[in-house]
Amino acid sequence: SIHLAVDGWTAPIVASYLGIVVIWVDKGTLYRAVLEFSRLKESHSGKYLAKVIYECLERYNLSKFVC
Repeated sequence: SIHLAVDGWTAPIVASYLGIVVIWVDKGTLYRAVLEFSRLKESHSGKYLAKVIYECLERYNLSKFVC
């Protein structure tokens, strides 16, 4: 299984960003990888953020691991 760490913030120049990190364990070793650091272009609604995250997972062929 994989786990996601997602964090969003607004830069001083009033630009909003979303970072997506995937975390998994394989044979007792913990791994982490930054998948994406995206500039958000719309209102931060749950629907929009879910879309951004899902599209990122699709690009990396990871959406099949999401429940």
